[in-house]
Amino acid sequence: MLTTTPQRSDWLRRHPAVGDTALFAIAAVLLGWPSVAMTLAGAIPVGWRVVVLAALAILHAIPLTRRRWPVATYAAASVAMALLCYAPHVPYQGAVAPAVMMPSVLLYFLALYEICASKPAPVANFAAGVALVGGALVIARLTADDSWMANTAAITSSWPILTAIAVGGVLASWGLGRLRRTREEFQRGLEVRAALDERRRIAREMHDVVSHSLAVMVAQAEGGRMSAPDDQSRRAFGAIGEAGRSALDDMRGLLGVLRSDERTEREPAPSVQQVRLLAESTSDAGLPTSYGESGRLPDVPAGTSLSVYRIVQEALTNAMKHAGPDARVDVELHGAEHEIRLSVRTLGMRSTNARTGGGTRSMHERAQAAGGQLSSGPTPDGWLVEAHLPTRQAR
Repeated sequence: MLTTTPQRSDWLRRHPAVGDTALFAIAAVLLGWPSVAMTLAGAIPVGWRVVVLAALAILHAIPLTRRRWPVATYAAASVAMALLCYAPHVPYQGAVAPAVMMPSVLLYFLALYEICASKPAPVANFAAGVALVGGALVIARLTADDSWMANTAAITSSWPILTAIAVGGVLASWGLGRLRRTREEFQRGLEVRAALDERRRIAREMHDVVSHSLAVMVAQAEGGRMSAPDDQSRRAFGAIGEAGRSALDDMRGLLGVLRSDERTEREPAPSVQQVRLLAESTSDAGLPTSYGESGRLPDVPAGTSLSVYRIVQEALTNAMKHAGPDARVDVELHGAEHEIRLSVRTLGMRSTNARTGGGTRSMHERAQAAGGQLSSGPTPDGWLVEAHLPTRQAR
Protein backbone atom coordinates (compact mmCIF):
# COMPACT_ATOMS: atom_id res chain seq x y z
CA MET A 1 0.00 0.00 0.00
CA LEU A 2 2.82 2.40 0.79
CA THR A 3 4.31 1.97 -2.67
CA THR A 4 1.08 2.83 -4.48
CA THR A 5 0.47 6.17 -2.77
CA PRO A 6 3.27 8.09 -4.58
CA GLN A 7 2.18 6.51 -7.86
CA ARG A 8 -1.40 7.63 -7.29
CA SER A 9 -0.20 11.12 -6.35
CA ASP A 10 1.95 11.34 -9.48
CA TRP A 11 -0.95 10.18 -11.63
CA LEU A 12 -3.22 12.87 -10.21
CA ARG A 13 -0.49 15.46 -10.74
CA ARG A 14 -0.29 14.48 -14.39
CA HIS A 15 -4.09 14.52 -14.76
CA PRO A 16 -5.26 17.54 -12.72
CA ALA A 17 -8.62 17.66 -14.50
CA VAL A 18 -9.61 14.39 -12.82
CA GLY A 19 -8.93 15.74 -9.35
CA ASP A 20 -10.65 19.04 -10.13
CA THR A 21 -13.75 17.26 -11.40
CA ALA A 22 -13.85 15.10 -8.28
CA LEU A 23 -13.47 18.20 -6.09
CA PHE A 24 -16.27 19.90 -8.02
CA ALA A 25 -18.58 16.93 -7.44
CA ILE A 26 -17.76 16.71 -3.72
CA ALA A 27 -18.27 20.45 -3.24
CA ALA A 28 -21.57 20.30 -5.11
CA VAL A 29 -22.87 17.62 -2.75
CA LEU A 30 -21.45 18.83 0.57
CA LEU A 31 -21.62 22.60 0.04
CA GLY A 32 -23.77 23.36 -2.97
CA TRP A 33 -26.80 21.30 -2.12
CA PRO A 34 -27.35 22.87 1.35
CA SER A 35 -26.72 26.37 -0.02
CA VAL A 36 -29.18 25.95 -2.89
CA ALA A 37 -31.74 24.41 -0.54
CA MET A 38 -31.47 27.41 1.78
CA THR A 39 -31.87 29.82 -1.14
CA LEU A 40 -34.91 28.09 -2.62
CA ALA A 41 -36.64 27.53 0.72
CA GLY A 42 -36.08 31.03 2.05
CA ALA A 43 -38.67 33.75 1.57
CA ILE A 44 -36.52 36.29 -0.27
CA PRO A 45 -37.43 38.37 -3.34
CA VAL A 46 -37.22 36.55 -6.66
CA GLY A 47 -34.65 38.96 -8.05
CA TRP A 48 -32.30 38.45 -5.13
CA ARG A 49 -32.87 34.71 -5.30
CA VAL A 50 -31.59 34.72 -8.89
CA VAL A 51 -28.60 36.83 -7.85
CA VAL A 52 -27.74 34.47 -5.00
CA LEU A 53 -28.03 31.40 -7.22
CA ALA A 54 -25.77 33.06 -9.82
CA ALA A 55 -23.21 33.86 -7.13
CA LEU A 56 -23.32 30.26 -5.92
CA ALA A 57 -22.77 29.04 -9.49
CA ILE A 58 -19.68 31.26 -9.78
CA LEU A 59 -18.27 29.90 -6.54
CA HIS A 60 -18.89 26.29 -7.53
CA ALA A 61 -17.13 26.80 -10.87
CA ILE A 62 -13.89 27.58 -9.01
CA PRO A 63 -12.61 23.95 -8.89
CA LEU A 64 -12.93 23.73 -12.69
CA THR A 65 -11.51 27.13 -13.69
CA ARG A 66 -8.91 27.99 -11.05
CA ARG A 67 -5.90 26.40 -12.78
CA ARG A 68 -6.46 27.80 -16.26
CA TRP A 69 -7.69 31.27 -15.28
CA PRO A 70 -6.61 31.93 -11.67
CA VAL A 71 -6.88 35.72 -11.86
CA ALA A 72 -10.26 35.77 -13.62
CA THR A 73 -11.54 33.07 -11.28
CA TYR A 74 -10.51 35.03 -8.20
CA ALA A 75 -12.00 38.26 -9.57
CA ALA A 76 -15.31 36.51 -10.30
CA ALA A 77 -15.29 34.90 -6.85
CA SER A 78 -14.74 38.31 -5.23
CA VAL A 79 -17.72 39.72 -7.13
CA ALA A 80 -19.83 36.74 -6.04
CA MET A 81 -18.84 37.33 -2.42
CA ALA A 82 -19.79 41.00 -2.68
CA LEU A 83 -23.22 40.05 -4.02
CA LEU A 84 -23.76 37.54 -1.21
CA CYS A 85 -22.59 40.09 1.35
CA TYR A 86 -25.32 42.56 0.44
CA ALA A 87 -28.03 40.01 -0.35
CA PRO A 88 -30.96 39.76 2.09
CA HIS A 89 -30.68 37.28 4.94
CA VAL A 90 -32.13 33.89 4.10
CA PRO A 91 -34.89 32.53 6.38
CA TYR A 92 -34.37 28.80 6.77
CA GLN A 93 -35.95 26.28 9.18
CA GLY A 94 -37.09 28.94 11.62
CA ALA A 95 -33.74 30.74 11.62
CA VAL A 96 -32.26 33.61 9.66
CA ALA A 97 -28.86 33.12 8.01
CA PRO A 98 -26.83 35.72 6.09
CA ALA A 99 -26.30 34.67 2.47
CA VAL A 100 -22.58 35.33 2.84
CA MET A 101 -22.38 32.57 5.48
CA MET A 102 -23.69 29.79 3.25
CA PRO A 103 -21.47 26.68 3.05
CA SER A 104 -20.52 27.39 -0.58
CA VAL A 105 -18.60 30.48 0.55
CA LEU A 106 -15.74 28.20 1.61
CA LEU A 107 -14.85 27.78 -2.08
CA TYR A 108 -13.73 31.41 -2.14
CA PHE A 109 -10.66 30.41 -0.15
CA LEU A 110 -9.82 27.85 -2.85
CA ALA A 111 -9.72 30.64 -5.45
CA LEU A 112 -7.50 32.71 -3.16
CA TYR A 113 -5.20 29.74 -2.58
CA GLU A 114 -4.81 29.11 -6.31
CA ILE A 115 -3.91 32.68 -7.23
CA CYS A 116 -1.39 32.82 -4.39
CA ALA A 117 0.16 29.54 -5.57
CA SER A 118 0.31 30.32 -9.29
CA LYS A 119 1.22 34.01 -9.41
CA PRO A 120 4.23 36.07 -8.23
CA ALA A 121 4.34 37.52 -4.75
CA PRO A 122 3.00 41.01 -5.65
CA VAL A 123 -0.14 39.52 -7.22
CA ALA A 124 -0.60 37.07 -4.35
CA ASN A 125 -0.19 39.79 -1.74
CA PHE A 126 -2.64 42.06 -3.56
CA ALA A 127 -5.20 39.24 -3.72
CA ALA A 128 -4.78 38.57 0.00
CA GLY A 129 -5.21 42.27 0.69
CA VAL A 130 -8.43 42.32 -1.32
CA ALA A 131 -9.65 39.32 0.68
CA LEU A 132 -8.87 41.03 3.99
CA VAL A 133 -10.66 44.21 2.93
CA GLY A 134 -13.60 42.13 1.75
CA GLY A 135 -13.62 40.26 5.04
CA ALA A 136 -13.75 43.55 6.93
CA LEU A 137 -16.73 44.67 4.83
CA VAL A 138 -18.50 41.36 5.48
CA ILE A 139 -17.97 41.67 9.23
CA ALA A 140 -19.16 45.27 9.17
CA ARG A 141 -22.26 44.21 7.27
CA LEU A 142 -23.02 41.34 9.66
CA THR A 143 -22.48 43.32 12.84
CA ALA A 144 -24.50 46.27 11.54
CA ASP A 145 -27.54 44.02 11.14
CA ASP A 146 -27.51 41.56 14.04
CA SER A 147 -31.06 40.32 13.57
CA TRP A 148 -29.68 36.92 12.56
CA MET A 149 -27.51 36.41 15.66
CA ALA A 150 -30.28 35.33 17.99
CA ASN A 151 -30.99 32.29 15.85
CA THR A 152 -27.40 31.35 15.08
CA ALA A 153 -24.97 29.20 17.01
CA ALA A 154 -22.91 31.01 19.61
CA ILE A 155 -19.66 30.35 17.79
CA THR A 156 -20.68 32.80 15.08
CA SER A 157 -22.56 35.29 17.23
CA SER A 158 -19.79 37.77 17.99
CA TRP A 159 -17.63 39.86 15.73
CA PRO A 160 -14.27 38.82 17.31
CA ILE A 161 -14.95 35.22 16.37
CA LEU A 162 -16.09 36.25 12.89
CA THR A 163 -12.92 38.28 12.49
CA ALA A 164 -10.75 35.35 13.56
CA ILE A 165 -12.50 33.04 11.09
CA ALA A 166 -12.18 35.49 8.18
CA VAL A 167 -8.57 36.49 8.86
CA GLY A 168 -7.56 32.90 9.60
CA GLY A 169 -9.07 31.68 6.33
CA VAL A 170 -7.33 34.38 4.31
CA LEU A 171 -3.94 33.86 5.96
CA ALA A 172 -4.19 30.07 5.65
CA SER A 173 -5.05 30.29 1.95
CA TRP A 174 -2.26 32.78 1.31
CA GLY A 175 0.31 30.82 3.32
CA LEU A 176 -0.49 27.44 1.76
CA GLY A 177 -0.49 28.96 -1.71
CA ARG A 178 2.91 30.61 -1.23
CA LEU A 179 4.27 27.39 0.24
CA ARG A 180 3.21 25.46 -2.87
CA ARG A 181 4.79 28.04 -5.16
CA THR A 182 8.02 27.97 -3.15
CA ARG A 183 8.18 24.20 -3.40
CA GLU A 184 7.56 24.31 -7.16
CA GLU A 185 10.27 26.93 -7.66
CA PHE A 186 12.67 24.86 -5.57
CA GLN A 187 11.86 21.78 -7.67
CA ARG A 188 12.44 23.72 -10.88
CA GLY A 189 15.77 24.88 -9.49
CA LEU A 190 16.77 21.28 -8.84
CA GLU A 191 15.80 20.35 -12.39
CA VAL A 192 17.85 23.21 -13.83
CA ARG A 193 20.84 22.20 -11.72
CA ALA A 194 20.47 18.58 -12.86
CA ALA A 195 20.36 19.73 -16.49
CA LEU A 196 23.51 21.82 -16.01
CA ASP A 197 25.29 18.89 -14.37
CA GLU A 198 24.32 16.68 -17.31
CA ARG A 199 25.60 19.28 -19.77
CA ARG A 200 28.92 19.42 -17.93
CA ARG A 201 29.14 15.63 -17.95
CA ILE A 202 28.52 15.55 -21.71
CA ALA A 203 31.15 18.25 -22.16
CA ARG A 204 33.70 16.16 -20.25
CA GLU A 205 32.92 13.09 -22.34
CA MET A 206 33.18 15.04 -25.59
CA HIS A 207 36.46 16.58 -24.49
CA ASP A 208 37.95 13.25 -23.46
CA VAL A 209 36.82 11.30 -26.54
CA VAL A 210 36.04 13.51 -29.53
CA SER A 211 38.63 16.22 -28.94
CA HIS A 212 41.34 13.61 -28.42
CA SER A 213 40.42 11.84 -31.65
CA LEU A 214 40.44 15.11 -33.59
CA ALA A 215 43.82 16.04 -32.16
CA VAL A 216 45.23 12.66 -33.23
CA MET A 217 43.76 13.14 -36.71
CA VAL A 218 45.38 16.57 -37.04
CA ALA A 219 48.74 15.22 -35.89
CA GLN A 220 48.58 12.33 -38.35
CA ALA A 221 47.54 14.63 -41.19
CA GLU A 222 50.47 16.92 -40.41
CA GLY A 223 52.80 13.94 -40.43
CA GLY A 224 51.36 12.77 -43.74
CA ARG A 225 51.84 16.23 -45.24
CA MET A 226 55.49 16.30 -44.20
CA SER A 227 56.18 12.87 -45.70
CA ALA A 228 53.98 13.15 -48.82
CA PRO A 229 55.87 12.46 -52.08
CA ASP A 230 54.15 15.13 -54.22
CA ASP A 231 52.42 18.50 -53.96
CA GLN A 232 48.91 17.14 -54.56
CA SER A 233 49.23 14.74 -51.63
CA ARG A 234 50.68 17.46 -49.43
CA ARG A 235 47.73 19.74 -50.25
CA ALA A 236 45.28 16.94 -49.47
CA PHE A 237 46.92 16.21 -46.10
CA GLY A 238 47.08 19.94 -45.40
CA ALA A 239 43.36 20.28 -46.09
CA ILE A 240 42.66 17.37 -43.74
CA GLY A 241 44.73 18.99 -41.01
CA GLU A 242 43.07 22.36 -41.51
CA ALA A 243 39.61 20.78 -41.36
CA GLY A 244 40.61 18.98 -38.17
CA ARG A 245 41.90 22.18 -36.56
CA SER A 246 38.68 23.97 -37.54
CA ALA A 247 36.66 21.14 -36.02
CA LEU A 248 38.74 21.40 -32.84
CA ASP A 249 38.01 25.12 -32.63
CA ASP A 250 34.29 24.47 -33.12
CA MET A 251 34.43 21.73 -30.51
CA ARG A 252 36.07 24.05 -27.98
CA GLY A 253 33.36 26.63 -28.58
CA LEU A 254 30.66 23.99 -28.16
CA LEU A 255 32.25 22.72 -24.96
CA GLY A 256 32.33 26.28 -23.65
CA VAL A 257 28.60 26.61 -24.29
CA LEU A 258 27.88 23.29 -22.58
CA ARG A 259 29.98 24.15 -19.56
CA SER A 260 28.52 27.61 -19.02
CA ASP A 261 24.99 28.62 -18.06
CA GLU A 262 25.67 32.27 -18.89
CA ARG A 263 26.11 34.14 -22.16
CA THR A 264 29.77 34.12 -23.13
CA GLU A 265 31.78 35.89 -25.76
CA ARG A 266 32.11 33.67 -28.80
CA GLU A 267 33.46 34.03 -32.30
CA PRO A 268 31.01 35.41 -34.87
CA ALA A 269 28.85 32.83 -36.61
CA PRO A 270 29.84 31.85 -40.17
CA SER A 271 28.33 34.07 -42.84
CA VAL A 272 27.72 34.21 -46.57
CA GLN A 273 31.05 36.02 -47.01
CA GLN A 274 32.83 32.81 -45.96
CA VAL A 275 31.20 30.57 -48.56
CA ARG A 276 34.12 31.26 -50.91
CA LEU A 277 36.55 29.92 -48.28
CA LEU A 278 34.29 26.91 -47.85
CA ALA A 279 34.51 26.17 -51.57
CA GLU A 280 38.29 26.63 -51.55
CA SER A 281 38.71 24.24 -48.62
CA THR A 282 36.63 21.65 -50.49
CA SER A 283 38.93 22.01 -53.50
CA ASP A 284 41.96 21.63 -51.25
CA ALA A 285 40.44 18.43 -49.87
CA GLY A 286 40.50 16.92 -53.38
CA LEU A 287 37.07 17.75 -54.85
CA PRO A 288 37.40 20.50 -57.50
CA THR A 289 34.93 23.23 -56.58
CA SER A 290 34.24 26.49 -58.37
CA TYR A 291 32.58 29.48 -56.77
CA GLY A 292 30.71 32.37 -58.32
CA GLU A 293 28.60 35.18 -56.92
CA SER A 294 26.57 38.09 -58.22
CA GLY A 295 24.28 40.74 -56.85
CA ARG A 296 24.51 42.45 -53.46
CA LEU A 297 25.52 39.81 -50.94
CA PRO A 298 26.82 42.07 -48.12
CA ASP A 299 23.27 43.20 -47.23
CA VAL A 300 22.10 39.70 -46.31
CA PRO A 301 20.76 39.57 -42.69
CA ALA A 302 22.81 37.61 -40.18
CA GLY A 303 20.27 34.80 -39.74
CA THR A 304 19.84 34.28 -43.47
CA SER A 305 23.60 34.56 -43.97
CA LEU A 306 24.22 31.74 -41.50
CA SER A 307 21.55 29.59 -43.16
CA VAL A 308 23.21 30.09 -46.57
CA TYR A 309 26.59 29.05 -45.18
CA ARG A 310 25.23 25.93 -43.45
CA ILE A 311 23.22 24.84 -46.49
CA VAL A 312 26.24 25.14 -48.78
CA GLN A 313 28.40 23.39 -46.18
CA GLU A 314 26.01 20.44 -45.97
CA ALA A 315 25.64 20.26 -49.76
CA LEU A 316 29.43 20.15 -50.16
CA THR A 317 29.70 17.50 -47.45
CA ASN A 318 27.18 15.33 -49.30
CA ALA A 319 29.04 15.92 -52.56
CA MET A 320 32.31 14.70 -51.02
CA LYS A 321 30.55 11.58 -49.72
CA HIS A 322 29.00 10.61 -53.06
CA ALA A 323 31.35 12.13 -55.65
CA GLY A 324 32.95 9.95 -58.30
CA PRO A 325 36.63 10.07 -59.29
CA ASP A 326 36.07 12.82 -61.90
CA ALA A 327 33.44 14.79 -59.98
CA ARG A 328 33.39 18.54 -59.59
CA VAL A 329 31.09 21.03 -57.86
CA ASP A 330 29.82 24.45 -58.93
CA VAL A 331 28.64 26.81 -56.17
CA GLU A 332 26.68 29.89 -57.24
CA LEU A 333 25.26 32.70 -55.08
CA HIS A 334 23.09 35.51 -56.37
CA GLY A 335 21.85 38.38 -54.22
CA ALA A 336 18.64 39.98 -55.48
CA GLU A 337 16.72 42.90 -53.98
CA HIS A 338 14.58 40.82 -51.64
CA GLU A 339 16.17 37.36 -51.71
CA ILE A 340 19.34 35.40 -52.10
CA ARG A 341 19.52 32.40 -54.40
CA LEU A 342 22.07 29.64 -54.10
CA SER A 343 22.81 26.53 -56.09
CA VAL A 344 25.28 23.72 -55.49
CA ARG A 345 25.59 21.51 -58.57
CA THR A 346 27.61 18.31 -58.33
CA LEU A 347 28.75 16.73 -61.60
CA GLY A 348 30.03 13.17 -61.80
CA MET A 349 28.24 11.43 -58.93
CA ARG A 350 28.84 7.78 -58.14
CA SER A 351 25.10 7.46 -57.52
CA THR A 352 22.16 9.78 -58.15
CA ASN A 353 19.73 7.90 -55.92
CA ALA A 354 17.62 10.22 -53.79
CA ARG A 355 19.24 11.00 -50.48
CA THR A 356 16.91 11.82 -47.59
CA GLY A 357 19.25 11.51 -44.64
CA GLY A 358 19.68 13.85 -41.71
CA GLY A 359 21.81 16.29 -43.71
CA THR A 360 19.18 16.77 -46.41
CA ARG A 361 16.47 17.24 -43.80
CA SER A 362 18.68 19.76 -42.02
CA MET A 363 19.04 21.82 -45.22
CA HIS A 364 15.27 21.87 -45.74
CA GLU A 365 14.68 22.85 -42.10
CA ARG A 366 17.20 25.69 -42.29
CA ALA A 367 15.61 27.04 -45.45
CA GLN A 368 12.12 26.88 -43.94
CA ALA A 369 13.30 28.51 -40.72
CA ALA A 370 14.65 31.41 -42.78
CA GLY A 371 11.30 31.74 -44.57
CA GLY A 372 12.59 30.30 -47.85
CA GLN A 373 12.41 27.18 -49.96
CA LEU A 374 14.91 24.48 -50.88
CA SER A 375 14.90 21.72 -53.45
CA SER A 376 17.40 18.92 -53.91
CA GLY A 377 17.45 16.03 -56.31
CA PRO A 378 19.19 14.23 -59.16
CA THR A 379 19.90 15.76 -62.56
CA PRO A 380 20.96 14.02 -65.79
CA ASP A 381 24.60 14.69 -64.95
CA GLY A 382 24.67 14.68 -61.15
CA TRP A 383 22.89 16.33 -58.23
CA LEU A 384 21.50 19.83 -57.69
CA VAL A 385 20.65 21.73 -54.51
CA GLU A 386 18.82 25.04 -54.96
CA ALA A 387 17.47 27.43 -52.34
CA HIS A 388 15.68 30.78 -52.31
CA LEU A 389 15.90 32.68 -49.02
CA PRO A 390 14.32 36.10 -48.35
CA THR A 391 16.68 38.84 -47.23
CA ARG A 392 14.07 40.86 -45.35
CA GLN A 393 10.70 40.31 -43.73
CA ALA A 394 7.64 40.79 -45.86
CA ARG A 395 5.68 43.88 -44.90
